[in-house]
Order: sequence, then structure tokens, then C-alpha cells
Amino acid sequence: TRFYIFDPEQLHTLAKQALVQHGHLNITNDQLIPIVQESPSTLRPVIDYIVAGLRNTIDNRYLTNKEEWIFNNAGGAMGAM
Repeated sequence: TRFYIFDPEQLHTLAKQALVQHGHLNITNDQLIPIVQESPSTLRPVIDYIVAGLRNTIDNRYLTNKEEWIFNNAGGAMGAM
């Protein structure tokens, strides 16, 4: 039984695609190479890319149009939701 909504591998692939597409990440010889950004405002297109990708694969009842974000730093893992 699956207890999660988002497939972890699919979400990881989508996030990497978004970062590469918008100039935040290079992938060379299967190595992820971050690209330093001048402004955090350059993340908006990345988020929009990920949300659009999720809308194509996930039931819309699990996605919202609200712009509410939670930042998490627990157990040494930094993340944002």
C-alpha cells in the first residue's frame, strides 16, 4: 500500500528538470552541479515549472492555488513545502 501522494522518484526528476531548465543546475557525467544565483526571485519560475508538472500527473484535490509555504529544517534535512 502506498501511503504518499507524490512519487518520490518522479518528484525528484521533476525538480531536477526545473532547476536545469531555469539555469540553477547543470548535470555533467551524472554529477549535479549547482549554479549560484544572484537573486532568490529567480526561484519563482522553478516553482511554477514544478507545480505545472505536478498538475499534469496528480489529482488536483491534492494541489492548491494558495501561496503558502513551509520551510523545514529537521533531522539535518533542509526542505521547503
